[in-house]
Amino acid sequence: MTETMQLRLGELANRCGAFSPETIVKVERFGYSTGLAPRVTIIIPVHNQAEVIRTHLEAIRDATAEAHEFIVIADGCTDSSAEIATAWGREANMGVQTIGITIVRIDDGVFETMSDTVGAALARGEYLIEVQADMLVWERGYDRVLIRALESSPELIAVSGRGGHAFGLVVPGHSAGLVGPASRKVFGLKAKMLKRYRANRAELHLSDSIGRIGALIEYPAIVTGRRMVYVHETVMRGPWAIKRADFGMLEGFDTERFFLGNDDHDLAMRALVEHGRRVGFVPLGFDSPIDLGSTRAPRPPEAQRRFAELKRYYDARFADSTLARRIDGLKAPRRYRVEVAPE
Repeated sequence: MTETMQLRLGELANRCGAFSPETIVKVERFGYSTGLAPRVTIIIPVHNQAEVIRTHLEAIRDATAEAHEFIVIADGCTDSSAEIATAWGREANMGVQTIGITIVRIDDGVFETMSDTVGAALARGEYLIEVQADMLVWERGYDRVLIRALESSPELIAVSGRGGHAFGLVVPGHSAGLVGPASRKVFGLKAKMLKRYRANRAELHLSDSIGRIGALIEYPAIVTGRRMVYVHETVMRGPWAIKRADFGMLEGFDTERFFLGNDDHDLAMRALVEHGRRVGFVPLGFDSPIDLGSTRAPRPPEAQRRFAELKRYYDARFADSTLARRIDGLKAPRRYRVEVAPE
């Protein structure tokens, strides 16, 4: 079954920020004929990833264990990413595991925060899992690991497979402490020597970060049978999981004050101060070379000007975000580990 529709951005997002609510959103759905509901919705924002997108989509699909749907958002692509993703969706075999594939095309780029918001608005799964397009997920059953991690404690509202850190690292003028940055270099050196990253209790308590933060993204995680969720102040998207009901309770990402980055940290702050909920990190197996990141690729002059305008718009509004307003006087949440029950 193939279904096509054309919507406006304002129909999918309550708050459009710097973007026009009249922005055209083209949606094409493949499959969805079994009558089954997906347990997991995998949201993948894509911007100019033509060289790797089909390989990465296939890898994520092969590694996903639960019944699922894909929502791929081709955002402002100037290469063939949208066409490749659409061909992949059209040619994919559907069944009890892959229930459907939705390809969304937004020619006027709205960036990652809004792309994820559009994906969540179209989602049907109980759980939302965001995977960034530059990530090659190779760990089988990664989605079940994230779900079990979420279910390991009623306090947890979101779990990242990449890493977490102190709120102060992303709020200008706030420090994450002196011991953390110094000790972080030790853990980074160890990962470099091993060519692998391994999370541990010392890193959780002595460093301002845990997980594959910054340059550590280059090193794959060591995946073992015994897993821990490391509860930190905030965690990073990709791979990142949350219940769709909880995402709705928090009213999603703040699209009025964020467009690319830090929206995940703002959501973690809102979950903490408004609902007393926490976020965690569980190491997952994936590769994500830094040079594949589309946000780091050079932009043509017109795109540079537009990006600069958007950054000025959202930088001016950041001060009114929950993340910026509530960090002052916030007592640093305790960090701890939760053991994940075996499958």
